[in-house]
Amino acid sequence: MKKLALLTCNNYIKELQIVLKNEGIEDVEFSCIPCACYKANSKDKTVNRKIIEKLAAKAQTTKLLLPKECVGFDISTEMPSCQFVAMRNCFEMFLPTNELNQLVRNKNYLISQAWLANWKEFVYKRWGFNEENVSDFFKEFSEQIALLDTGLNQNSNQLLSEFAEKINLPAQIIPLSLDYFTNYIKAFLNDSD
Repeated sequence: MKKLALLTCNNYIKELQIVLKNEGIEDVEFSCIPCACYKANSKDKTVNRKIIEKLAAKAQTTKLLLPKECVGFDISTEMPSCQFVAMRNCFEMFLPTNELNQLVRNKNYLISQAWLANWKEFVYKRWGFNEENVSDFFKEFSEQIALLDTGLNQNSNQLLSEFAEKINLPAQIIPLSLDYFTNYIKAFLNDSD
């Protein structure tokens, strides 16, 4: 049994794999749950429980790198070896909180590359919007889309243009290196030593 396991959503599994590989970290189990973006439904809860139980069985401690709402159930009482990392949103793994807060104060709607690649699934199927009301939804609380771009999807520019056009908002790309995320992950590894 390994000492530590890390779980994130599938929006960030590529970044996690790259960091673990680049840092030569082989003694950590890792997995992901399907992205729910703050609204886990009953199907999500069932799938998430199975994935987390399987991962937790492989390690003494499992750190969940996602907000509690994404899992859909109170994991702390059911699986005491699993611990959420304190975060209000998943972007805290990639940028300091003060920078994120500034982006939000400036009415940016933050998205990841993986979310962007599947935006129609989220917006139309999962959230229930249609062609007529999708723009109104985003305009209620945002004036611009901000893609936090880790550089792992070569189609991001085209996808962002399509999404921005569909919701009738301007968009910007915020390039990110994986340095901040790497340090974020390494902090958990150091804590587990």
